[in-house]
Formats: sequence, structure tokens, C-alpha cells
Amino acid sequence: MDSELSAALAPYGFAQKGQVSYGSWKNYGTAVYKYLLNSYYCSLAIRPDKITAAVKKAVKQTLKQSGKKYRLIRLDKQAALFMVTISGKGNLAQELPAALNLLTDALRAAGIGPADTCLKSGQPYPDSLCLVAIGQYASCQPVRAAALREESAKVQQKTEENENNGSYLFGLIGAILGMLVGVAANILVAFATERIFALLFALIPFAAMFGYKLFKGKLSKASLVIVVALCLVALALMPFVQTVIGVQQTVKKEFGRTLPLGDAIEVARKVMTQKGFLKEISGDLVKYVIFMALGLWIAWNYIRRQTNAGQLGAEKALLDTLCPNPMYAVGQQTAAQTESAPTEQT
Repeated sequence: MDSELSAALAPYGFAQKGQVSYGSWKNYGTAVYKYLLNSYYCSLAIRPDKITAAVKKAVKQTLKQSGKKYRLIRLDKQAALFMVTISGKGNLAQELPAALNLLTDALRAAGIGPADTCLKSGQPYPDSLCLVAIGQYASCQPVRAAALREESAKVQQKTEENENNGSYLFGLIGAILGMLVGVAANILVAFATERIFALLFALIPFAAMFGYKLFKGKLSKASLVIVVALCLVALALMPFVQTVIGVQQTVKKEFGRTLPLGDAIEVARKVMTQKGFLKEISGDLVKYVIFMALGLWIAWNYIRRQTNAGQLGAEKALLDTLCPNPMYAVGQQTAAQTESAPTEQT
């Protein structure tokens, strides 16, 4: 826990979850957490209005005119993310509230209001706030607690059904097919561009898990083992597939004819069993190992969250961060006044 950050924002009703302080600032759902040294990320939940280049420019101009070390990182339909640098240690309790005032004022001046509908259902007058992940950053978004609990119940029901009816066999078949799609994409791109891409290697575990789920595999921890094992199979398969394609291309170039796939596979097998072949392609093998490791690292959080335990854990994490939304009472009062207002007779 970041005790200094918590102490700076707790007087304003902010809760703390791990390293993130979150709550409401001038009706904007706000999440704050440290980036580095005296720099902090500040995420503010905004209405899903159309964000134009002119709007972004207006916000940046306001920050620039303030003379402070505040920077707009991104602005999308769910949140505005800023980097705030505090001038020195010990000033956080004074400077951070001032920074949040400036950020919210900059958004309002650009016509960007606070989020006022439930993130999950889209309904008005959300009664709560909760901490969610949007991409790679934390965001405090308004929600209806009932909608969040309803979604959690659906996930619970879905995971129980998977536990009872999921099949490791069918899941394995789907994962193999997905893995082959990922391998094919890597090989084709490698031949077309003569380059290897770590991001495409991440496609292999993504595709394997997608295939596993598509074929109704049981999403226990064993599914992670299956996906990782298939990534290792892919690591061994890629040089073979690359050799098969290389044999076919060589025959086509030298003799002007297409070698049947079965013959190409047999030639590739003989080539790969020759003495010294592994030494010859050792450079490529090292690249494959490194890029596969990078690919798994990129995809790991995704495939881990797809398990039943991961899905239930994510839903529980959302429920654990629920806190009251100060805008709810105002919204309810406005709605009541609108409903009770006399209608004009014509």
C-alpha cells in the first residue's frame, strides 16, 4: 500500500486498493497511483462523448498554461489519463488535490463531463463506483451495484456449468487447432517479410486458449498447462513447417513444379535428421525460444483470466472495490424533480 498517497486522499473519502487510491473528485470517478518517484497517474472517468482532436488540444492547452508538470497521456470514451509530477517530497497532500482540481476544470472547460451511466449496463444514476482495469491502467468507473452483482452471478453460473460439463479432450482438440493457426500465421509472415515478430508469437497462446474455450474445454488450472505445453510443441513445430515450406519453394524455383505436400514433408524430415542440421539452425532456434517466451509473457494475463478461477477472481475483485457514488443522490433528486414537475396543458 502507498501510505503517503492514501494519507493524502483519505480525507476526501478515497479508498485504497493495493497501490491505487480511488474515489470521486468533483463527480469524476478518480483513480490515482504512483508511476515513478514523484510522478503519479491520475485517471478520471468521463462521459462517452465523441472525443475530437480539438477537444484533446483544448485540454493540453489548459495544462500547458498552468505551468505545472501535468501531461495528458490518453483521452478516450471511458477515461482521461494524466501524468502528474509533484514538485517535491512531502508536498503530496497539498499538491495532489490542487492537481485534481486543475485536471477536472480542464476537462469541464473542454466540454467533457464526468461519467454518469453504469459502465456495465449503460443505465443512468449509477449508485456506486468501482475500480476496473482499462487497458494497462486503473480506472474508477460508476456502476450500479445490482448490475455488477447480477453479472457476477452470471459468471458464477457459467463457471459452474463449465466445471460440470467441460471436456479436457474437446478442449485439447480446440487448443491444437488454435495453436496450428498461430503457427501458420507466424510462418507465413516470416516468409513474406523475412522477419520474426514477438507480437505474432503471442498469437499462439491466444489462439490456443481461444480454441480451447471454443471447443468447451474445462477451464481449470490444467487448461493453463495444456496451453503452455502446446506453445512448446509449436516451438518444435515451427522449424519443421518452415523447412517444409522451404523445400517446396526450392523445388518450385529450381524445377518449375510444385512438390506434393507428402513428398515435401518426407524431404524435410530427411533434411532435419541430417547431422549438423540443428547446429545450422541454432540461431533461428534461439530466436524462436526468446520470442515464444515474450509471446507467452504478453498473453499470460489473458489466458490466466480465462480460467474459471481467473474469471471468478476478477469479478470478486470488482465487488471488493465497490464504494458509494456521490453523484447518485444528486441524480435521483434531479430525476424526482423532473417527474414531479407539472406538465404544460395545451
